[in-house]
Amino acid sequence: MYWKDIRYLTPFPRRRNPPTGMTREYWGNVLRRYGNARKDIRTSNNHWRVISYDDGSRELAYLRVLQGGIFSGKYPAIYRGVIFPRMVDYGTFAHITDIRLAF
Repeated sequence: MYWKDIRYLTPFPRRRNPPTGMTREYWGNVLRRYGNARKDIRTSNNHWRVISYDDGSRELAYLRVLQGGIFSGKYPAIYRGVIFPRMVDYGTFAHITDIRLAF
């Protein structure tokens, strides 16, 4: 069970550019999915997740929602990383098709 998820561990994930030429409705759907994922992550005790991208790649990541700190600023946002949290922005989230619990 553990090995199936650990094989997706990516120390240096690929940088993903936001899609260009998309409509306001498209970005509204991305923001809604982002908000739903943020609620799921915030209410869960498990931080390790497997992220599936639209190109078929997967990544094991430590996700958490941070707010009001050095990294997070004013609004709650999804952050990736154990030691140095980096925000999962809307451009990156547009490429995410699924987030599931790992292990």
